[in-house]
Amino acid sequence: MSRHRTGGYSQTMDVPEPVLSDRAAELIRYLEASPPYEAVGMVILDCGELELNQIKLALLLGQDSDAARHRDKRWDYLKKHSGLDASIVTRIKTVTAHRDLLAHGAWIHLFNQGEAFVKPDRADLTSDLKGRKVSAQDLRDWSNELRVLSEFLEAKIRDLVGT
Repeated sequence: MSRHRTGGYSQTMDVPEPVLSDRAAELIRYLEASPPYEAVGMVILDCGELELNQIKLALLLGQDSDAARHRDKRWDYLKKHSGLDASIVTRIKTVTAHRDLLAHGAWIHLFNQGEAFVKPDRADLTSDLKGRKVSAQDLRDWSNELRVLSEFLEAKIRDLVGT
């Protein structure tokens, strides 16, 4: 309760504080929210680390440096020459394509559904995210998967180098 003066009189009266309904409070949270930039940043960093390890492995196996910089050529080379199971290379290709989500998608703030990163349905993108709503937790999960795959490639590189 607040005390307010009434007109020119010295009397005061109790006025109830405005009480926000749950719906109004939800609307305010919605308007104040922002995309999960930290999760987006982690995906970008972890994707870069995984790509760096792919390039290192391709170069170590003898791929030309110009070809190693091109994703499709690098993946084809790794499938043929790395001794890695083809399904692992395919999964690496899929999860690194998630960076296209960050490059070509758009944050759509969906009321009552949380924030989402909605990927446009583009035929030239190979990601398995086409048309999916992506949450901050999805981004954290992909970041973890990128790290696991990157560590796997680092171990493969260490085995080849002998350290």
